[in-house]
Amino acid sequence: MDVLLNPMALPVLASIVMLFVLASLVRHPVPGVVSWLIGCSVLVASQCAYATRGSAPLLFSMVFANTAFLVGMLLLLDGCLRFFGRRAPWRVMAGVVVAMTLYNLGPWMGYARMDHRVVAFSIVHGVVTAIIAALVWTHRPRHRPPYVYGLCAGLAALLTLGYAARLGYYAMLDDLALASRLDVGMPAIFVALGVVGNAGLIMSLIVMAHDRLLADIESIAYRDYLTGAASRLAFLQDLRRRLEHAPSAPPLALLLVDLDHFKTINDTHGHAAGDVALVHFAALARACLRRNDVLGRLGGEEFAVLLPDAGAADAMALDARLRHALEQTPAVFGRVALRHGFSAGLATAEPHDTPDRLMARADVALYRAKHAGRGRLERADPGRNALRDAA
Repeated sequence: MDVLLNPMALPVLASIVMLFVLASLVRHPVPGVVSWLIGCSVLVASQCAYATRGSAPLLFSMVFANTAFLVGMLLLLDGCLRFFGRRAPWRVMAGVVVAMTLYNLGPWMGYARMDHRVVAFSIVHGVVTAIIAALVWTHRPRHRPPYVYGLCAGLAALLTLGYAARLGYYAMLDDLALASRLDVGMPAIFVALGVVGNAGLIMSLIVMAHDRLLADIESIAYRDYLTGAASRLAFLQDLRRRLEHAPSAPPLALLLVDLDHFKTINDTHGHAAGDVALVHFAALARACLRRNDVLGRLGGEEFAVLLPDAGAADAMALDARLRHALEQTPAVFGRVALRHGFSAGLATAEPHDTPDRLMARADVALYRAKHAGRGRLERADPGRNALRDAA
């Protein structure tokens, strides 16, 4: 019962729960999770050591606890650096651990006062949390929800302020005043804030890891793995959204593109050459697009380009730019130039249009282009119901 009533019990239990959550993420390719897992384990050990204060020797409940706490924090920092693709300065970190451990032994070796030790650790811990806050906030992905990374950066910043407050408090104490406050008052509050705050920081790191996993899943669902173009699902969702939220006659053009004689490339040079041709075409297309245009791969050698706020003239200009670029810079497989063209079908949005009707009109135009000799652009007949004609 005394163990459960210990004020350290709840943060320790929370950290243990988060330890198991981090362990479940190790099998996923999220950089930094292993460092966070080890760091969380070391922090749990340090919190257990802190909880024995008053019943265990100070070398365990203070020196070991402080050193383990510092190592755990540095491991959290290492995980954050790895998460954002950066390398940790482990020689510097190891030097800090050794120096602070020796300084932590000072009161027993007669060369450091207890209050000075607390001040020194407050500075080091505050620097570590400040680096984490700055790192997470400055390197947060701009295309992800800001609150995910803002939570971690904010908690790290609050911990930094807490360490600064503890530094200021202990800097004003002398040994006699410190001795009278070792077990009650502000020191206990600072310890509790540090332990609870670090548990919150670990929780925010788990949220970041889950967001990275979600981003990877979304990339698989919404991004073509080979060319980097939008997947068929993502492209059609974007087209539907633009048509549903636009005026009755939105200025929007759709270009369906099919690479000519792509099967010949595969049959002659192999599927690896076909992949090179697809990647090359997608790269050229992206270079020719405007800022708001969307390139999607619908399947095989068929692509689609969505041109918002554009008419037929804009789409035809894009078609001309892309044909010229493909002619001037063909794909290269080994020492072989993979020269090919493409056929295209163009359709523009009409009042109260739907994705199915717009896609069907563009598809009919693409069919005409392919059967008229390939290597050309055909425009869909305005107002013609391609779905009804097909039926």
